[in-house]
Amino acid sequence: TDVDYSYECQSDWVKGPDTKAARTRQVVFTVEPNTLPETRTTLITFCAGTVCKAFTLTQRAAGTEADDWKKDPFRHRSLAMRFTATWCGYCPMMAEAFEILSENLNGNIEVLSLHCSGGLSYDPCNPLAYQYEVDGYPFGIIDGMTQVVNYSNTAYTASYALEAVRFTESNFSTVTSAGWVSSLSGRQVSISLSAYLKEEGTYRITVLAVEDDIHGYQNGGGNDYVHNGVVRHAFSAIEGDEYVAATSNDVAKLTYSGEIPDSCNMDNMRIVVYIQRSMGSKGGLATGNYGGYFIDNSSTSKIGQTHYIDAEKVSGTEDINKGDDINLQ
Repeated sequence: TDVDYSYECQSDWVKGPDTKAARTRQVVFTVEPNTLPETRTTLITFCAGTVCKAFTLTQRAAGTEADDWKKDPFRHRSLAMRFTATWCGYCPMMAEAFEILSENLNGNIEVLSLHCSGGLSYDPCNPLAYQYEVDGYPFGIIDGMTQVVNYSNTAYTASYALEAVRFTESNFSTVTSAGWVSSLSGRQVSISLSAYLKEEGTYRITVLAVEDDIHGYQNGGGNDYVHNGVVRHAFSAIEGDEYVAATSNDVAKLTYSGEIPDSCNMDNMRIVVYIQRSMGSKGGLATGNYGGYFIDNSSTSKIGQTHYIDAEKVSGTEDINKGDDINLQ
C-alpha cells in the first residue's frame, strides 16, 4: 500500500498489530488456541479508503491440529559446520566442496561457517571448536559427528561429506523439528520458538543468526570473496540450551532475544536452529563420539519470517497456505 490502511477482525480470538502506512509490510496475527469442539472461522478485512480486501481464517476444532506432527514423519535436514578463517589459504576448497554437497542434496543441508579467528571472527564459537576437537583449518563436520577431511580434490571431499549425510539418515531416525516466529525492531530480534520432540530424552537446542553474501578478503579466494552462512550471533548458548523431554511427543517452548552487530547487513541475515540429541553408543562415520550428541535436524528462515515445522504432510499445527498479496493503492 502507498496510503494509510486499517483492518478489522470479526472475532476477539485473533489479535494483530497496529497498522501504519508502508510500501510493503508483513502483518502477523496471533491466533489463540481453539478450545471448542468444532471448527471456527472469522473474517479479516483490510481497507484503504474505499478499497477493501478480505480473507477468511479457519481454525480446526480443539485437539485435532495438535496430533498431526506426532503421527507424520519429520523431514530431515542435515547440518555441516566449516571451521575457517580469512587467513586460511586452503579453506576455500572446503567451501567449494560443501557447495557441491548442497547442490547434490538440493539445498537440503545447512552449511555454517564458523570463524574463530581472523577478519570475521566470532569468539563465542571457540567452545564448539573445543567440543569437536578442531586441530586446524579448515575443519569440517557433518551432523556433529562425522569429520570431513579437506582434500585437494573438492569433488572427493563433497562425495565423502555426502556419504556422511547418508550415514546419518541410515542410522538415526529424525525425531525433532522446530517452528518459530521472529520479529525485528531496529537491530533487536525477538524469537518465540517451539521445538517438537517425539522421543523422551535430553536435547540441546541452538539458535543462531547467520549472514550470507559478505564480500571481502579471503586468502586463496581474493579480495572480493563471497562468504556465506557466517555465524554472527548466538541467541542460545553456542553449544545449545539443554532441554529434558520427560515424555514422548513433548514440545519445548522457548523465547530468545538479542541484538545483531552493527557490522552485519540485516537484509542478508537468517535464523538457523538445530537440535542435538544423544547418539547413544553410536558414533559418526569413522570418527569418535563428540560429547555424546549429534545433530538430529536443522531449519532456517529469514529474520522476521515465520517458520513452520518440516513434516512430510503438515506445515505447523494449523492449515496455513500462502494467499495472494493484498494490494491497497
